[in-house]
Amino acid sequence: MNMRKTKNYLINPKFQLTLIGIFASVSMLACATLYAVVRYTFNQFTQKGISLGIEKGHVLYDFIHWQQTELDYAFILVGLGLLCAITFIGIIVSHKIAGPLYRFVTYLHVEKDNPNPAPLRFRQGDFFADLPEHFNEYQDSKLKKTGPSEKVNKAS
Repeated sequence: MNMRKTKNYLINPKFQLTLIGIFASVSMLACATLYAVVRYTFNQFTQKGISLGIEKGHVLYDFIHWQQTELDYAFILVGLGLLCAITFIGIIVSHKIAGPLYRFVTYLHVEKDNPNPAPLRFRQGDFFADLPEHFNEYQDSKLKKTGPSEKVNKAS
């Protein structure tokens, strides 16, 4: 029976949810600003009609109100869609940041006492893809200077 292991996308919830919250807040602020500008514009249409002497029950005001209501619904739908998209994409992207950092910290804990540590590796598609290469070069240079036997003796 082939049981597929489910992936935990919230590796570092504090970091990931903070990052998603920041991006969601910025996008909601942008939506709210645009919404305020649109509301202001519709109020200006109404004020222009009043200044031109168009009576209150005129069909123009009904049309303006109808348009404003339609745009309100559109803003709500777009805002909710944007919030869902930012959350989904934010979890995926932040996972590609938190995953390598988690892997690196775990690697350091596991390999700290190993005189011949295995090379550090990240998953395909993770961010910081060049970090393992640089870290492994650094580690190799340190092992060559001290040598595995000297490193064990220094630890004793």
